[in-house]
Amino acid sequence: MKRLRCQSRDQLGVTGGNSGIGLATVKAFHANGAKVVFSGRDRHSLDKIAQELGHDVLAVQADVTKLSDIDELMTRAHEAFGNLDILFVNAGIATSEAIEAETEDSFAQVIDTNFKGGYFTIQKALPILNKHASIILNGSINARMGIPTV
Repeated sequence: MKRLRCQSRDQLGVTGGNSGIGLATVKAFHANGAKVVFSGRDRHSLDKIAQELGHDVLAVQADVTKLSDIDELMTRAHEAFGNLDILFVNAGIATSEAIEAETEDSFAQVIDTNFKGGYFTIQKALPILNKHASIILNGSINARMGIPTV
């Protein structure tokens, strides 16, 4: 794994930053001097993380399935820290249902979060990304290996 490198002037935006890989990314970049905007759906965990990290962080409650929430996230990110150097598109969900039991509603929820949410996060971030910004799309091991009922 490559060593994390960032500069104290870097600004990072992370969706799904209140747990798992997203939270680990938020903490690692912040510890290395980046200013971090992160989002998630759980207000309580966002507040707790922001308080724990202290300065140079902004926690925004946002659901990536709602374009108005993504707009608000990008507006607040830009107001707080200016343009972003890195966008980490991480928000995602999975169902634990077998394909035979999958419903149209649960399938739509996965597609709305994982595909639509990622797509429109990038679209809405474009105006506030620096010229040589990086966009990182977090994937899943399921692209290489299936897991029964997950």
